Amino acid sequence: MKGFRKFMDAGDRYREFIDGVGLLFAPEQETTGFLGDGPSMASIDILIPVYNALDDLSECLASVERWWSSAIGRIILIDDASDNETAAWLDSYAASKPFVHLIRQTANGGFTASIVAGMAESDAAFALFLNSDTIVTPGWINRLWHALTLRPNTALAGPLSNNGYMQTVTSAEGHDPETASAITLLNSRSAYPLVPLLSGFCLMLRRDAYDMVGGLDADAFPQGYWEVQDLCLRLIDLGYDAVLADDCYVHHKGSQSIGTDRRAGLLLQGRQRMNARHSALRLLAAEAVSFHNAEILHHGRGWFDFEQRRQTMGNYSALPEPCVMSGTRRPLHVVRELQFDPAGQEACLFVTHAPLGQISDYTRHYMAGLRAEGVRVIACHIVHSLDVVPASMMLDAADATVMRMDGGYDFAAWADILTMYPELWQAERLYFVNDSIIGPFGGLRPILSEIRNKNAGFFALSECTNTGYHAQSFFFGWNRRNLQSAALRAFWDDVVVERDKTRVVLEYEYCISPLSSDLPDLSQQIVFGMETALGTRPDFISCINPTHHAWRRLLEIGFPFVKTDLLRDGVGSVDIEGWEAFCANHGADLDAMYRHIERSRVQRKYFGSDLTWEAISL
Repeated sequence: MKGFRKFMDAGDRYREFIDGVGLLFAPEQETTGFLGDGPSMASIDILIPVYNALDDLSECLASVERWWSSAIGRIILIDDASDNETAAWLDSYAASKPFVHLIRQTANGGFTASIVAGMAESDAAFALFLNSDTIVTPGWINRLWHALTLRPNTALAGPLSNNGYMQTVTSAEGHDPETASAITLLNSRSAYPLVPLLSGFCLMLRRDAYDMVGGLDADAFPQGYWEVQDLCLRLIDLGYDAVLADDCYVHHKGSQSIGTDRRAGLLLQGRQRMNARHSALRLLAAEAVSFHNAEILHHGRGWFDFEQRRQTMGNYSALPEPCVMSGTRRPLHVVRELQFDPAGQEACLFVTHAPLGQISDYTRHYMAGLRAEGVRVIACHIVHSLDVVPASMMLDAADATVMRMDGGYDFAAWADILTMYPELWQAERLYFVNDSIIGPFGGLRPILSEIRNKNAGFFALSECTNTGYHAQSFFFGWNRRNLQSAALRAFWDDVVVERDKTRVVLEYEYCISPLSSDLPDLSQQIVFGMETALGTRPDFISCINPTHHAWRRLLEIGFPFVKTDLLRDGVGSVDIEGWEAFCANHGADLDAMYRHIERSRVQRKYFGSDLTWEAISL
């Protein structure tokens, strides 16, 4: 296996070999990007062969209904001569579900014959074969369709799984399917690699390509086992290819309706027929290429790293207990006075690390983006000395500007601004922001519109479970109703200068979300929360910082930032390969990003960073 992997890196020799065995599946083929808004309504029929195993079937159908998509036309259930109990259950289920179509086979003909019968009843543009012992996960239909339609010659698409032949990336032991799906999204590079073989436990396909190749061969593979791999190779012969949806996970129990010994016999028999039809060399090469796909290997490492991180992080309770802190305020120097009445307006307390009186282009761009959307910005620049002369671009960036001596991280800086300008408590909405992120890579209107429309008592851009749940503090705030609360003001009055990062996190960052229970408006909004980004609730997945572990996914769903420390220092095993192209594709100015990262690196080297604590990455 190691030898074949080395051979894959051999360049022209490898490509010549693949071409010679009829596996030229054009891994370099560009995507067309014609995804659009998603699959059209009722364009996909789901075909599920059924032979007993009623508990598994019930769980499978429940998951499909839970993660329903308007793209689903019908669920076609093919009863392959199940027992009376299963047949009665199917009758009842089909009668109660208008989207279900039930087909009855008079005799047990096997998986392939059932699928062929189901395809004869389907007229949808896309079909999806699904084993009855699978559990689907959030967004699965759209992700498979996305992968299938990105390239013009793709005919088949399949997900990653815990038990999916070449698509297996983890045992997922100890994780429910939704958590496994979230971890898959964390690891995904959205590469959608082309592969020569896919498994049939969950397979989406184009109906026109299926018909052109003559469909599944039920005569050669009546019980399944190699029938889909045969289809893959026959489609390659016609110029089509198959794709791995590397951002989609479907759980597969496996071998639930057939005995182990019989399964082993069918696998051997199917392989012999595949060898006779396609040659042993071609089949072995196809398997090796699929097993050694770079994204499969990447996901395997990602799962290993996640488990290691989960074991070594320990429990949140292992962190030091909170203690009473003492400290003094840092001196402030007003550069541009507050010359507007905050009452009825939105205001932002924007803290930056600017030891020599300079800020990056992206930090200035961030402030300009806020102001362009009607948010009044009060900038607090943390400097090495109050004698620093601020650069002109820093003076022009905000509606009001102060310089502050380093110390206490950004919570102490925010508290000092509120002490200096108590009229800010009259604002319509107050944003607390720091410069530990690079961006925005687009306009801020979509984000601010969501916050304004919901008008939640507390809001933040993201949440984290790395050492316990908390809303992340690079962007958060409260609405007017809560700003009037004595409890909120008391929280900020109690903030003091503290040099211990862990204490700051425990006493302040971890408290901003739970503080809502003491405020008049209990509502909360996490704009890019775990459910939006990863399809699962934060209490289902621990040890995850989405702004690190899911940075690509966040950009894909509209989060217009990347954490500075991720690109400057790297974070653990988080993959940032190709970040330049990925960020550029989402609107980033790479030259400005390079300058921002380098400025941050120099400032940390010579002046430290006692302002923001992006390095702690909690």
